[in-house]
Amino acid sequence: MNKKSFASLKTLTKSVPMIGELKNPGQIITSLAHDSRKVKAGSLFFALSGSQTDGFLYARQAVKKGAAAVLSEKAQPADIKTNWIQTRNAVESMGKVSNIFFQDPSSALRIIGVTGTNGKTTVTYFLESILKEAKKKPGVIGTISYRGPGLSPSKAVNTTPSSLELLEILAHLRDSKATDVAMEVSSHALALGRVEEINFDTAIFTNLKRDHLDFHKTIHAYFKAKSHLFELLSQSKKPVKTAVINTDDPWAKKLRPLIKHCRIVSYGLKGSEDISAQDIRASLDGTTFILKLGKKFFPVSLKLMGEHNILNAMAASGAAYAMGIKEKWILAGLENLRCVPGRLEEIPSSKPFKVFIDFAHTDSALKAVLSQLRALTQARLITVFGCGGDRDKTKRAPMGEIAAKFSDWTIVTNDNPRSENPLEILADIEAGIKKAGQKNYRMIPDRAKAIEKAISLARAQDIVLIAGKGHEAYQILNGKTIPFNDKDVAKKALRQS
Repeated sequence: MNKKSFASLKTLTKSVPMIGELKNPGQIITSLAHDSRKVKAGSLFFALSGSQTDGFLYARQAVKKGAAAVLSEKAQPADIKTNWIQTRNAVESMGKVSNIFFQDPSSALRIIGVTGTNGKTTVTYFLESILKEAKKKPGVIGTISYRGPGLSPSKAVNTTPSSLELLEILAHLRDSKATDVAMEVSSHALALGRVEEINFDTAIFTNLKRDHLDFHKTIHAYFKAKSHLFELLSQSKKPVKTAVINTDDPWAKKLRPLIKHCRIVSYGLKGSEDISAQDIRASLDGTTFILKLGKKFFPVSLKLMGEHNILNAMAASGAAYAMGIKEKWILAGLENLRCVPGRLEEIPSSKPFKVFIDFAHTDSALKAVLSQLRALTQARLITVFGCGGDRDKTKRAPMGEIAAKFSDWTIVTNDNPRSENPLEILADIEAGIKKAGQKNYRMIPDRAKAIEKAISLARAQDIVLIAGKGHEAYQILNGKTIPFNDKDVAKKALRQS
């Protein structure tokens, strides 16, 4: 994949704090792996400790498959005869080794990192569209897929992959003559050290709302993880660096002092930002507004609905504006983006009502989408949604309360229960609906039946929103992953209604 496919252990570990000495520093490494199933002859295997299992348990298997070396936080067992690298932080070391092996790929690309609770995916889609209009060759790494020059578009396993996969993807994009990479940077990736070796040119902050508290525990720890992207930007080796921040979000004030040695471009709807919008007009066919770029004003007609998408468009415009991309290409990029998979995506049909699917899986995202649809519908708003299991429980009741308040009819169903009892998740949501004092709801655990019921209830001019899973083509029930796609289920229900 990369131009140089081998390096010595001495070269690869020069920045790794090791416990003990290398026994064979001249050993040539021809590939890297942290999954023993992907080990080949000549591989360096990273035996990482994860939430599900410990890579140390697979070290013997890796050696049997031909691993030339193992990196671990644990000492070398007496019966494993291979090059063993012991370090205190295997994840950090994997990033350092991978960056050397793939020859620091981020330094040869313009890297735009996007972080925030909501909007990351749409911002990267806007950026991709703008960059293509500007005759650039962009790559995208995010929740929906990893794609770009030389890459076969692949479904994303994680929003931001591990440092090894991330640097390998960047190396492939570099070697395939990509110019720019727009990447979503999740709070998990920032907290777990997946992007420490990336030299960012631009970092975008969309917003910070309650989410992932099962992992971060507090909103302040969540903010600390998100803000680390801007610390990395400040430390980047790139000569010109830009932070693009949504000043409508109250956390922006806490973020600004952390940004050093960077140009700051602000955007928002509430004040005199560098990038702003006025004369906003929304409909079910899209959104029009006047975009302020610096001191100039331009009419824009988005095919995407909602105020939140105006903010997403401004975030991408701010980054492109700072890069020096011509206004005509920025405007064309915004207007030519027709759809973002699973983000207020309309399901085509000949019915006299509309059906949308959306990824909204937090209380803030659900409120943003429902408030926009509520303002646009001439009739009833019917909402289908659920909450994921083994995840932040604090947002379940608020999501129930919001759905009940904004919807004429709410159907609560399964999302991805994972290992949790689905009925307990539904009960948590129902508590919020009852708090709102509403009785306009039904509980239908089977998601397909819930979608079918919602569509069967719809009448002329109604809007049906199917929220929570968006682009996902699976459902996780009792720890098992099964095929499931909201779009496909909705299409079938529309045909049969």
